[in-house]
Amino acid sequence: MRLLFVNMTPIFHNSSAIHRMCGIISGARRNGHTCDLLTLRADEEDYAYDDSRKEFLRENIDHYYTIRKTYLYDRLNAKKQADAGGGIAAGNKRKSRSGCGRYIKNLMRNLFEFLFVYDLQCMNSKQVTKLNADYTKYDRIISVSDPKSSHDIILKLIKYKKIKNIDSKWIQYWGDPWLNDVMREGFRWKMLIRYKEKQLLRYAHRIVYTNPFTLDAQIREYPAYSSKMMYINQASDVQEKRAQISECNKRYIGYFGDYGLHFRNIHPLYRYCIKNNINLCIAGRSADNLVETETVKIKGRLSQKDVSRMEDEASILISICNKRGTQIPGKVFYQAGYQKPMIIILDGEFKEKMRVYFNSFGRYILCENNEKSISGAIDEAFREIKTGKRYQLDKRLSEEYCAEKILR
Repeated sequence: MRLLFVNMTPIFHNSSAIHRMCGIISGARRNGHTCDLLTLRADEEDYAYDDSRKEFLRENIDHYYTIRKTYLYDRLNAKKQADAGGGIAAGNKRKSRSGCGRYIKNLMRNLFEFLFVYDLQCMNSKQVTKLNADYTKYDRIISVSDPKSSHDIILKLIKYKKIKNIDSKWIQYWGDPWLNDVMREGFRWKMLIRYKEKQLLRYAHRIVYTNPFTLDAQIREYPAYSSKMMYINQASDVQEKRAQISECNKRYIGYFGDYGLHFRNIHPLYRYCIKNNINLCIAGRSADNLVETETVKIKGRLSQKDVSRMEDEASILISICNKRGTQIPGKVFYQAGYQKPMIIILDGEFKEKMRVYFNSFGRYILCENNEKSISGAIDEAFREIKTGKRYQLDKRLSEEYCAEKILR
């Protein structure tokens, strides 16, 4: 089949949605499908720019379509650049404006986020109508969120009659649901969000979620569309050449992902490693003010190239479940191909169901989110290293299997 993948995050950004999409593209290519990509144009000055996927793009994508940013989006997004560590240190060369200019910009961004349910990327989605692309040639069009505007862009193509017979070809691959997204706080426009989400689901040929818990929640929320809904596990992107046991002598534990007290509590792990002089490296975005120590290193969000290097070097990889909601951190699956122990710290109201789910893979060491339970899990992980345990990747986590299932 000829496939078009759509995501409003540039391919050169290191995000969970890009990881997930690339896994399906890789699997689809190996299964004999042709893949094209439509995404936002990358800006090399952007704080999140990461060129480590240039080779992936050359090897897996036949036609690469990009949408230009609008001027208003670029200006409003400058606040996000600064909040995420923009400026000279991050390679962002844009000059700061006066305090008054920043205040007006922040006010406009906050007003937009208050009045509109879509993310800022929806400002760019109309730009897709300017592309010279033949959408009729595709057997399937797969829009991948987050951001949610990755799905909205298809609605724009329908509105302007660029796509016909969309109900037979549109696959929506959701990272987080919309109404039930744990990262949304306040739900100022709950009824409007439900309406917009239903509008998207109505046009879909297939609606794909990343785990059975989110699927069950969405079926309860939107029973009229349950026959279209399914889930697939996120694919592991660790190839055999990177899956071997590391010869590194550093022997440290690695946590690579976003965290914060309001959604993913890393503090018990952090405290335990400090008290017991265990080497821990934490890398990811957070508003938590964790302090580095001699044994605990704190880094911000890194490029995919740097994350891969540090994953290779770590002796043990750790993921932490969310404090609430049905979503599962993507790292649980992305890292599963490594020949090294993986610890999942359980949390939230679904932790007992998730325990059964994770145990079905025969891959993970599970523990509670408290220092005593974490201590037992780390001890078990080092015992596995000492005995030279080998890990078999479950076929449900292979890129080929996930691609076949989503396109079936």
